[in-house]
Amino acid sequence: MSSSRSLDWNAIDEIFQAALTVPAGDRSAWVAGRCGDDEATAREVASLLRAHERSTGFLEPPAQVAADAVRPSLEGARIGPYELVRELGHGGMGTVYLGRRTDGAFDHEVAVKLTHSPVPSTEIARRFDAERRILASLSHRNIVTLLDGGTTPSGHPYLITEYIDGPPITVFARERRLSLEERLRTFRQVCGAVHAAHQHGIVHRDLKPANILVTADGSVKVLDFGIAKLVTPGLADQAQAVTHVAPMTPSYASPEQLRGQAVTTASDVYALGVVLFELVAGVRPREVEGSTAEASIATALEGPSVWPSRKARAATDLPYDARRIEGDLDAIVLKAMREEPDERYGSADELSRDIGRLLDGHPVVARKPSFGYLAAKLARRHLVAVAVALVAVTGVVAALGVALWQRQQADAARTVAEARATDLRKLAGTLIFTLDDVVRSKGPTEARKLIVSEALAYLNALAATSPDPALSIELAEGYLRVGDIQGNTSTANLGDPVGAAASARRALALAEPLEGHAELRGRALGSVVRAHRLLVMVLPKPESVEAGRRAVATAERWRQSDGSDAARFALAAAYFNLATQLTGPEERQYWEAAGQEYEALLAEKPDDPGRMRNVALVDKYLTSILVVQHDEGGARRHAERAARLDARRLELHPADRQARIDAAISFSQLADRLPMAERVPLLERSIALREQVHLEDPANEFAASAFRRSWIPLARARLDAGDLAGARVAVERARTAYAAVEGRTITGADRHFRGRVYLLMADLEERERGQGAGCRWLRQAQTEFTQSSADRVNTGGFLKTVRERLAACGA
Repeated sequence: MSSSRSLDWNAIDEIFQAALTVPAGDRSAWVAGRCGDDEATAREVASLLRAHERSTGFLEPPAQVAADAVRPSLEGARIGPYELVRELGHGGMGTVYLGRRTDGAFDHEVAVKLTHSPVPSTEIARRFDAERRILASLSHRNIVTLLDGGTTPSGHPYLITEYIDGPPITVFARERRLSLEERLRTFRQVCGAVHAAHQHGIVHRDLKPANILVTADGSVKVLDFGIAKLVTPGLADQAQAVTHVAPMTPSYASPEQLRGQAVTTASDVYALGVVLFELVAGVRPREVEGSTAEASIATALEGPSVWPSRKARAATDLPYDARRIEGDLDAIVLKAMREEPDERYGSADELSRDIGRLLDGHPVVARKPSFGYLAAKLARRHLVAVAVALVAVTGVVAALGVALWQRQQADAARTVAEARATDLRKLAGTLIFTLDDVVRSKGPTEARKLIVSEALAYLNALAATSPDPALSIELAEGYLRVGDIQGNTSTANLGDPVGAAASARRALALAEPLEGHAELRGRALGSVVRAHRLLVMVLPKPESVEAGRRAVATAERWRQSDGSDAARFALAAAYFNLATQLTGPEERQYWEAAGQEYEALLAEKPDDPGRMRNVALVDKYLTSILVVQHDEGGARRHAERAARLDARRLELHPADRQARIDAAISFSQLADRLPMAERVPLLERSIALREQVHLEDPANEFAASAFRRSWIPLARARLDAGDLAGARVAVERARTAYAAVEGRTITGADRHFRGRVYLLMADLEERERGQGAGCRWLRQAQTEFTQSSADRVNTGGFLKTVRERLAACGA
């Protein structure tokens, strides 16, 4: 036994897992080639393979072992348009083959899973059918995609999924020499996939590196849902009893799985913790492969896991110092692997977000809070919610300087000044040191609510003291910052238009009397313009239009008064806001006025990202207006400039998420104005940018929606260009994405765009198979458009087209 301790069990397991994907007859030669002169490792791998082949424990039912001995090869057989090229691997449920499309439609490789026999056992048939239903219900870029399924003429049930050409996540990290940060970012993709499954009531139950593959471009794919469990819809986070010990991999199984107890989403969180341990430490927390079931359970349950940072010290091939794992990352891994399910992270998403906090230098949930810990974190980074807090109260806290100055000026005012200084210190302390607790427990929205309630309490108290003009303007600016958090629709907000309007009016009451103050005139006018602009966003028409006109009138007075850049920006923004509230010729007039102001500012600083964005944004609005007015030449000129400016911003700041979103929108808008040959590449570039943003923030529904709908214009462009194979790929991506919206609250927009996907399917099928082939898709499109028509003003035209074509189907 002493010699076994010097073996690299992590490498042995990886070679063993990879060997399972090699045809059985070729495994010995493959292992010998992989191990080279390392005979000890080759012996251990061979031993594991023999144990696997005769196993009747965790992985395969006894009857299946005998079946494997006589299992015929189906290489060369055809299933639909696919030929089975070679075996990729097999297990208790069936055999997986590499399939290649042979009908000439397009070159495409897939993975085809079939049961071992035409009449599989009841349990295997149930699990096989469950995997098909589970994959059909999931649509996530990090989960293997189900393409088809059914039963062969010989009676073999089968699944067809995308083929993933990539190694397990741990092998990928080691071979690519990924940094610690790169490993954590890659792992967050896994969390996103698992969380998506959990939201659909699905527990994977066998998460391990062999089921988490990574493609050459770094995209993660979670596969093998063959033993996944469907829990009660709507109760994905609650226990569902398991009456037998399900197949599992002991090294990654949770304590409750090993004991045969109820399996929940918390069991997958535990397995994620083990995978994360291995990914960052280079070794697993425990080694039980090759042991009996009883020995495996005893080893796994004998005590708490060792810290990953300590295990990592023994690893020799990590491209970073193991000490970097100490502290926060140790705490994250061990929280995910707590023995009691209730003590783990509440979801895979919570685990991912804590890793995100670590990457950004934020305090993590897994660590017990202390003043020293929080103070150190706050000093090193800008937590999103805290950054919002600081922006929100910059004007308020700045009044601290005014209060201190007042205290120095006159003993008679000392008491009031000291009280103000104390209030402002208390406000700053509350917002900075209380926010971390709020963010850890409830998230940024609750943090913003705390900001608003605390800031308003102190602002109201200070405003009631009949402040001098200098403090009045500070308070007005403070109210406007709070109002932005309450309801400014151009940024993250609480959706409280009533509260935002009240804050804007308080700011007006403080700032308007100061327009005649010589020293404070500029700031007062700026606050008045900002307050009216905020009212434009939160008031209904016609009040919003009146607020917009007042903003323009005030900004024009300010512009004539001093001609400063601040006044010019305020005037352009006021024109912009008013234009959003108007229709007809007056709308275009104000868009053009805003554009002229922004263009003049950009000419003075042509590489300023903010100025470029302002001009491009106006250009996008003008493009839409000119299209409606049938001015194609003008529409194209504005679309081209918007795309050029956004592309330049993206070049200067490739990591800027807003720059990527803006460029994606510009490219799509410009593509509609270009010849067909130029349209597709621009749409593909737009999709790539939207996908990047979506992957970085999978929970962002705006980004997810933008990514879903981006496939529709690409499919249409490819179809119009005669690229039927390319159109099929794009429309299938769109169909899969919109199918995943089922089961959630579906908006009219979702139904509208899903109807357009079905209309595309109808067009494609008719192009491929002739008139009438798309009728079934037209019927589905009609259903979606009918249900969405109340929410989408432009649905009527699509619905009319579909009904006319359905009439022909009936004929």
